[in-house]
Amino acid sequence: MALSASTVLEVRADGSDDNGGGFVTGGAGTDRSQQAAAHATLTAASVVHSTTTQINVAAGDYTVTALDVDNLFQITGGTATAGVYHITVADTANNRWTVDRSAGTAGQTVVGRMGGAYASPGKAAAVMTAAGMISWVRSGSYSITSTTSNITGGRIALGVANTRMIGYDTTRGDETGVQPTFTATVNTMTLITTSNDVFVGNIKLSAGSATGITGTNSSAGCVLYKIRMTGANTTAAFRGGTNSHHLLCEATGGTVTGFNGEGGHFFGCVAKAIVGRGFQAGGSIETIFMHCISINHTGGTGKGFDLGTATGSAMYINCTAFGNSQSNFDNSSGPVAACQWINCLSYSAGLNGFNGGGRAWNCASGNSNTDDFGTAVIQINCETLTADPFTDASDLDFSLNSVAGGGTVCRGMGLLGVFPPLVSTSGNLDAGAAQSTGISTATVNSRHVLLALPRTWVIEN
Repeated sequence: MALSASTVLEVRADGSDDNGGGFVTGGAGTDRSQQAAAHATLTAASVVHSTTTQINVAAGDYTVTALDVDNLFQITGGTATAGVYHITVADTANNRWTVDRSAGTAGQTVVGRMGGAYASPGKAAAVMTAAGMISWVRSGSYSITSTTSNITGGRIALGVANTRMIGYDTTRGDETGVQPTFTATVNTMTLITTSNDVFVGNIKLSAGSATGITGTNSSAGCVLYKIRMTGANTTAAFRGGTNSHHLLCEATGGTVTGFNGEGGHFFGCVAKAIVGRGFQAGGSIETIFMHCISINHTGGTGKGFDLGTATGSAMYINCTAFGNSQSNFDNSSGPVAACQWINCLSYSAGLNGFNGGGRAWNCASGNSNTDDFGTAVIQINCETLTADPFTDASDLDFSLNSVAGGGTVCRGMGLLGVFPPLVSTSGNLDAGAAQSTGISTATVNSRHVLLALPRTWVIEN
């Protein structure tokens, strides 16, 4: 046998990686993992029973109770087989546990602990061997002290299908409090790698003073949700491979790139103050960015959104870029067909608002140091702003204001409008990431609208 898919693990900074660390939900026992200290500690006086899936607990070590069932027990010493076991039966009459598999041979000594949380995410990652398992990580500071994955203090590699690692503050499932922080203390590693439908959420990552640090590298249907990364200094804070999904993630500081999409999908993500690019698309598969914000990047590559490859493609939908040292939206490398900017909003670019070959559909741009729309940009129903469109960009509020020539122009101007006539449906979107309920005062360029419509549509007067 092996650990159950219903196993839930607990990580606390004041726990121990020698603890049991988890509980199998749905049973009759009491969860002893949501505490720092072990509930029971066994010494060499406890031994493997003649039925080797049973452990004779020494009377001087612990008194077995019916509530022990479904807790995890970890053998860390003695002569029995080390590992994490599931207590399936508590025999109170004989002071004996039955576990999910053989613990060794009869008479071998058993040193270990039942209950109590683990101390490191790397330990929990190593135990998550069954699809469906969850690790909850309580708020606190966790040092990543090794480039080896899934060991005590090691970086995290999650690849077992449908496993989850989720941070919380004081109650499992809360998302509004203090996130647990994983900080690199050694150089040259990716803090978290994921694949195979893994979910990681509500965790803060930091490069600390280490070099060569990437925050995450994800692919194969995984989901990263509300992950924050500060100070990444190689490749990117977030690398999103084929079919990866990033929702409401944040990259700040760092010296290379915030989000590097190589076929991934990014929704509601924010990149701020990076000495480099905020968002970059690469690889050979299309990357999609929706409702993302990229601001205040510096240096010679300080672009907001950059299609940095000639072989892949990217679609940017309702994205906002502001105050970057280079162009806010750039496609200097790829062909026009590779880049679609839809309902995007640029303001205060160091160079161009939109630059290079690409189609800008219902986009707005203003206050660019060179051009709001570069000469190679194909504009379809776009608008040039004459005023700041944001409520308070200096205070990082990028919702739309009601200023004429600014936010008022952006309201309701986005591409959507009337759907194809198979349905009687219409709708409005604003330009930029933040949406309002206002209606644009922009004058629609009918020539551009006609160019934008599919050929099968019928235009009526």
